[in-house]
Amino acid sequence: MTKKLGFVLLLTVLTATGYWMLFSSFAVYDDEGYILLSARDYFARGHLYESVYSQYGPAFYALWDVFQHVIGQPVDHTWARLATLAFWIGTAICCAWLVRRQTRSASLSLFTLAATFLFLYFITDEPFHPGSLICFILAASIAITARLIELKRLSTAAVVAGGTGAFLLLTKINVGVFYFASVTVWALTNASSERMRRIITTIAPALFIIMAVALMHTLIHETWIQVFLALFACGAVSLAITAKSEALFTQRHAAVFSAAAVALGFAILFSIWFRGTSVAGLLEGVVLGPLRHPGNYSYPVDWRPGSVMVAGLSLVLAGFYRWIGERLSAQAADRLLIGLRVVTGSALIVGFALLINFRAVGTIFSYVAPLIWIWSIPLQSIETTTGNRAARSLLATVLLLQFLHAYPVGGSQESWGVFLFIPLVALGLGDVRLWLLSRSSSKKTIFSRWSTVSTLIVVVVVAKISWTAFHARRHYAAGVRLELPGAAQLRLPEFQAASYRILSLNAAVHSDLLFSLPGMFSFNIWTGLPTPTDKNTTLWFSLLNEQEQQAIIDALARSPRAGIIVQESLLEMMQANHLPMHGILWDYVHQHFSAAFRLDGFAFWVRSGRSIAPLNIAALKPQNVSEKKGPSHDTRLDFNLICEGTPIVAIEIKSSPSDQVPPLVLNGTNALVVVTPINSAGRAMASSTRATWPLVLKGPVHIRIDFDHGDHSLSPSDILLYLRGTDSENLGEILIGQ
Repeated sequence: MTKKLGFVLLLTVLTATGYWMLFSSFAVYDDEGYILLSARDYFARGHLYESVYSQYGPAFYALWDVFQHVIGQPVDHTWARLATLAFWIGTAICCAWLVRRQTRSASLSLFTLAATFLFLYFITDEPFHPGSLICFILAASIAITARLIELKRLSTAAVVAGGTGAFLLLTKINVGVFYFASVTVWALTNASSERMRRIITTIAPALFIIMAVALMHTLIHETWIQVFLALFACGAVSLAITAKSEALFTQRHAAVFSAAAVALGFAILFSIWFRGTSVAGLLEGVVLGPLRHPGNYSYPVDWRPGSVMVAGLSLVLAGFYRWIGERLSAQAADRLLIGLRVVTGSALIVGFALLINFRAVGTIFSYVAPLIWIWSIPLQSIETTTGNRAARSLLATVLLLQFLHAYPVGGSQESWGVFLFIPLVALGLGDVRLWLLSRSSSKKTIFSRWSTVSTLIVVVVVAKISWTAFHARRHYAAGVRLELPGAAQLRLPEFQAASYRILSLNAAVHSDLLFSLPGMFSFNIWTGLPTPTDKNTTLWFSLLNEQEQQAIIDALARSPRAGIIVQESLLEMMQANHLPMHGILWDYVHQHFSAAFRLDGFAFWVRSGRSIAPLNIAALKPQNVSEKKGPSHDTRLDFNLICEGTPIVAIEIKSSPSDQVPPLVLNGTNALVVVTPINSAGRAMASSTRATWPLVLKGPVHIRIDFDHGDHSLSPSDILLYLRGTDSENLGEILIGQ
């Protein structure tokens, strides 16, 4: 009962932590907006790939299309993040359940639950990305397959594996290929035919290495790819040297596996075809398009020092382990394996403690592949079941191939590719647990008792999760509600939230068509403004062909009121990383559009020669006091608003959160206001008049406020202005333009 209560408590804390993390962040590159918009467009109009652009497979869209039809509306940011949270938590639960079933250890299953959850924290940067769904499908499939093998229901296990392969292949083709290759080789090495087992065990490393080289041939001249291949090759060979097989599967199981994959695959493809996508469109979206992606965009893995050396040493130790087992004794081989597990397991525990705040995921990724064999082999002195051995070898083989997931783009793919290492390590520690429990009491010390190890694991888990939950809650509480359509529940830092609201306001007022550079399509969802075409993606200058770019040019040319949100800070970072930005659309945008205003790293571009009145963007200017009639009013604010007659009682000028000085409040006692009615282009439509507080204004107006800043330090980059109503409610924000 105590163990179950502990699991429920940990799960509750993790769920709350995940919610706080997901709903208090918004990534600058906005993959979320692009994928969310493509799912909404497919729901509204169908024609995936031919009209609606996507880099990802049809299974993801078929699933979300069903969901959107069930709820009767398109998904938004809130739905996207709740679904991501469910997949994230579900992945951790499946991994923990697998470990619990195989080891019967509460501490190891709790560690797996917490470590898997935290290892996947990159999910918070890419809500709604297929990556979170892929992780869940992988974890659930392996956990269920392992349980079915344990129950000797091999045909049902084959159905689950075949269906999983089809779904993954039609979600992200590289992941599906990795899964099919690993499960097929694993099944053949556990075939009922001894001859087949011997042949496949011998040639499997070569097959895997050839597949990896074929996958990476486009960029094989780059150093990071050569390191990638070296690490993978060492992992494949060392796993093959030490692997042990079982006589499990027959040709009938292979037929069931194939039939399940084909049936689900055709069902998914038919659903997409039924919604308007042609066979040629499916071929382009599922196969041909993804094959071109490495040449269009890649982001190298930051390999840690010594990764190749560790891989070579691990390969030597794998051969030495086999030699010891054959020439000396099983006990000697076990002692070597236990020593390696203690060293690498301790390093992983340290990595777990450093997650989120340090670059631990990249460090773990750099060494995973060559170390898989250490954890996949059962100790020879410990009695294990066929199901246990088969489950562990399946997990290890799938993990080895998923290591390739980080090609051609590292980053979050690194955590998605090797998160299965955590349950594999826990299964290996389960062997160590049994080995320690089996030793005679006379040989035990405090450091060789499993209770000591278990207590240390639980302490680390509790401390790390408590610390993470505390900071996640504090960060969430410090944010303000975004209050934009479909994203009202997000709580972001004040300046970020204000920037997004002001940009959305200007886009809605000054545009009837909205584009972005790079693609930030959340703004289209928040404003309700259409994109030029349905070919929407973040890095459109790399991923869209010339014909697709020309269609966007034509749409922009037809719209005199087209607006473009440009994230200049991100473009600068991309240029610094030598990411190519070119093409006819890139050239057209730069030749025909220019910045109307700049704000917090963004710029709002309109057609060159067009004038607009930037809304809620202020200019802050010092005044020459000697020329004024009074001794005060040494500072001037100029800005434009669109008002609906709601009284503005005061304007609160708030400095950055690090500034402890109370806000400066402007009202009838200390500020002079002059109001000028204007049109959307910013031209005066009537004479300027002196306004009295509270300010009751209608329509677009230009406001000039003279005041004395006193002891307040007004740095343009660090202040935020709030318009306050009669009950001190927030009527809007104003930021200083750049």
